[in-house]
Amino acid sequence: MKPFSGEGKSKSVLLDCNLFTTLIMMIDCTLCSLYIL
Repeated sequence: MKPFSGEGKSKSVLLDCNLFTTLIMMIDCTLCSLYIL
């Protein structure tokens, strides 16, 4: 692992991952709510 090489890039990728995971979790919650209703 190279800690300093492309540090900004990896940070933005990590942020995208977090946003993507949050989006999937939100969609899952919505689907669960619709399924319960």
